[in-house]
Amino acid sequence: MLAFASSSFFTMSTPSSSAPKGAVAALIAAFLGWLFDGFEMGLFPLIGKPALQDLLPKESALVQGQCWIHAVGLSPENTEYLLHNRAWRFIAVSSALPALINFFILVFVPESHKWEAEKKSGSTSHWATMDLLGVLIACVAALGIIYVWSPMCSWGGWIAAIVTVVGLGIALWGYLHPVRQYMSRSMAAGSTDATEHGTIMRNLLVGASLAAVALLGTWGSTQQAARWASDLAPKGSSLPVIDYVVIATALGAILVTIITPLVADKLGRRVTYTLLCVASLAASLGFFRVNVPFLGDSIPSTLLITSFLLGGITASFYGFFPLYFPELFPTSVRATGQGFCFNFGRLIAAIGALQLGNLMSLFGSDTVSTVQAAANAYSILSCVYLVGMVVIWFAPETKGRLLQ
Repeated sequence: MLAFASSSFFTMSTPSSSAPKGAVAALIAAFLGWLFDGFEMGLFPLIGKPALQDLLPKESALVQGQCWIHAVGLSPENTEYLLHNRAWRFIAVSSALPALINFFILVFVPESHKWEAEKKSGSTSHWATMDLLGVLIACVAALGIIYVWSPMCSWGGWIAAIVTVVGLGIALWGYLHPVRQYMSRSMAAGSTDATEHGTIMRNLLVGASLAAVALLGTWGSTQQAARWASDLAPKGSSLPVIDYVVIATALGAILVTIITPLVADKLGRRVTYTLLCVASLAASLGFFRVNVPFLGDSIPSTLLITSFLLGGITASFYGFFPLYFPELFPTSVRATGQGFCFNFGRLIAAIGALQLGNLMSLFGSDTVSTVQAAANAYSILSCVYLVGMVVIWFAPETKGRLLQ
């Protein structure tokens, strides 16, 4: 959330007198963009379970309509529909409003001076719209992967695994296709040499792997924390466990993501990422192993403290990536490079997150409660941070380097 703004101070340059004004506008846009992205992530634990309850063929209780919604002209029937089952529809629709931030960006945020210089020199002219066909093919492959693991598909086991591997290969080819074509044209024009081509492609793969580790860890722990914690309360309890856990994890994320870029600037990128993986693994295991079902009419302080630590430490990567990813690529491919790292990493993480159901069934038995089976599954998934501790040492150390 706030992290992009704080990390921008370490990567921002001011080549002309108009840069400070543009830099302020960019920081405001970054702040609002990451704020609403965090808002979106916080919504999932609140509306995910009610949405599934409504969408699945089973009965559920109605939520009383609110008078202030009637005041805007909605009929009682529409109000009841929007507020049904913890008002998940109303919350989901309202969360789309921050998309209006795009108009603010278009009007007030200037283009990067470095990018404008690259465009003037002609080094950005090697991009071609036709290359985006590869991205379209990659999107179809990604949807295919999601489908074979969804309840809509009856396939499973080895067939789904083979489709996943093939689909992942096609998606990798498709998402990299525009970059490969750009690099080929750039090399033919003499703007790029073979060494730079190899470095860019390598950084794309390493960056995507680093993002996948963080995203899978987040989706497999923090995003499941509130729903899992609600099952710790006594049966029939009306304690707002989900609400308080979401607040605690969000407050932790706000604080730690601001601090992370400062730490990375002192310790270096590779050491910082390694420490974040160690701390995230400890926070995830601590949350799911320390907290147990409780009795009484109050939420244990241990649950809130571990929620704060879990949310803060696992979200710290989102203060690290906006600092590190821009340093991996030259200006001519920086936006594309960052986009690939974040979004292909999401695809890898999604494949892992789709295995949560299989993991829970693996740990479930007559002698193990549902809560404990879920805790075991989330704990195993959190071990992905061990992979990150290895991958980061194949990435370059960029501390102190100027943007190319």
